[in-house]
Amino acid sequence: MWLFQFTLAGWGIFHSSRGRWQVEPGQAFCASLPSRHVYSSDPNCPAWEFLWIIVHHPYVVRRLEQHPNLVNSRLSLSEDHACIRSARRLIEGTKRVFGLDPYELEADLFAWMIDLEREAFFLRHPFDARERLLRFCREHMLARLDRGLPVADLAAANGMSRSNFSHHFRKVVGMSPAGFVHRLRLEEAAKLLGEQKWSVKQVAAQTGFSDANHLCKAFRKRFQTSPAIYRRLNKI
Repeated sequence: MWLFQFTLAGWGIFHSSRGRWQVEPGQAFCASLPSRHVYSSDPNCPAWEFLWIIVHHPYVVRRLEQHPNLVNSRLSLSEDHACIRSARRLIEGTKRVFGLDPYELEADLFAWMIDLEREAFFLRHPFDARERLLRFCREHMLARLDRGLPVADLAAANGMSRSNFSHHFRKVVGMSPAGFVHRLRLEEAAKLLGEQKWSVKQVAAQTGFSDANHLCKAFRKRFQTSPAIYRRLNKI
């Protein structure tokens, strides 16, 4: 099971293996159940108000438990945060469960799960640092996309060894630098195909693929269609 609690007014005390925290308005905590965490009232707080969710859905619980920074931890979230809005929708949905579309409640649960996972992702990969690094790499890539850009060159431009840069990139962005380079090449290939000015062979050459066949295989895997069909359906 999975427990999520968000404080609306007052506060409580949350104890886990990670520490002891006062959970105030605008803060939430998550806990995987069963666990050794403890949530208790504070004698100095006469009353407090909170919303809470206990999740039994096995798939959702497994997904949330894959985020170490969510398990038995405290989060800072405004009442207008997407995660809190979707939590409110989910709670309201449980009140209307009789006569409800049987899939609507599960859709609300999955929407809340995605919002919480998104928060976990951006806690691990802060937006500003992530965007700065992606912008830097994108600019270097686009400047020489036709020749390709080895990860080692991106590392050197950042003053790092390849291994240190790869570790740093994955930590900040959440994917490997090689994966990002490959994705950027395909995104640029899709853009060029939409402009209707070049053949698939020419687009492959301009985006660093060894030949048209190499581009076609990678493109189909990424976009689930061939470059030729994509070009017909996506005129810019």
